[in-house]
Amino acid sequence: MANIIIIEDESFLLFNLKFLLEIEGYKVNAFEFGADGVEYAKNNPVDLIICDINMEGMNGYEVLQAIRTNPKTKVTPFIFLTALLDRDDIRKGMDLGADDYIPKPYTNEIVINAVKSRLEKHKLVNNYLIEKIDNTKKDLVATIPNEFKTPLVILNTYSEKLIQLADTIGRDEIIEIAEVIKSSSGKLNKIFNDFSFYFELFNFKPNSDNAITVNPNKIIKDVISEKLNEKEKSYELILDETIYSLKINSLHFKKIIEEVIENAINTSDDVNKITVKNSKENDLYVLEVYNSGINSEEIISNKEEGAFKRFNRSMQNQQGVGLGLGIVKKIMSLYNYELKIENINGYSKIQLYFKILN
Repeated sequence: MANIIIIEDESFLLFNLKFLLEIEGYKVNAFEFGADGVEYAKNNPVDLIICDINMEGMNGYEVLQAIRTNPKTKVTPFIFLTALLDRDDIRKGMDLGADDYIPKPYTNEIVINAVKSRLEKHKLVNNYLIEKIDNTKKDLVATIPNEFKTPLVILNTYSEKLIQLADTIGRDEIIEIAEVIKSSSGKLNKIFNDFSFYFELFNFKPNSDNAITVNPNKIIKDVISEKLNEKEKSYELILDETIYSLKINSLHFKKIIEEVIENAINTSDDVNKITVKNSKENDLYVLEVYNSGINSEEIISNKEEGAFKRFNRSMQNQQGVGLGLGIVKKIMSLYNYELKIENINGYSKIQLYFKILN
């Protein structure tokens, strides 16, 4: 049974609405004063709030602001009752987070339909979020043990080998074993660092002091030089050498470049080169990365899902926890930037748009 709050300072309307919704099977708590309704919502589970705008004391806008700043009711469906149908009034309410309006005078049918619609929509959204969380949990359960186990097994195996053969092996063999141990420990370190980086993003608030990247081209060149040369991948770099400053934290920009290039390396074939290109569109700095190999529909699917998804893992046996594009997507969303992934003549194409400051 849904628990509904009604806040209305006209007693006759208040108790008529309460009676109507109770007949429909809802649990209803009625308040004549906004402050009383807000206090109840802070301390009790609430599924929907219906509130008049013009009230003495705490008006409807103030009620809505209080509701939206309380973590418990931040996303609770909120319907305004109002005789004010001026566009500016409606816009103000929507900007504050109102979900719907019921104009006065109203019919019983209008009220019932609005309540049912808002509750159903909220239920669908909750179910979707629950499903996403469950899927992420499943992906973590399926992914993490293997990703930690593989390098740990290698570390254990080669450490034991080094101990057992300590008195018989030469310097070159020791170096070879040490390189394997170093590589596996590096993979573990990257997994830990990526997890830490990803979850720290949820607490980051961009502002004018921490959201600037000077000379992004240098970062791009440095990352490409390190990653593509290390993997001996063929690449083409097409850069407009104009020096721009971008509205994004430099560490975030570098992480985006690292993950996009790493993705291109992991999903490209051995025949065609990886192409990295930038351009300027109005006040936007556009970065494009092309590579051939994996079907771009798999990449697009990953972009929509977010983190902890690897592309076609079962068929390609790729390693990694799938945080790469999840991190990229999260960073871009922090700044309200656009990320496009598409298929161009058999090539995967990733486009990223950043605001230019100068």
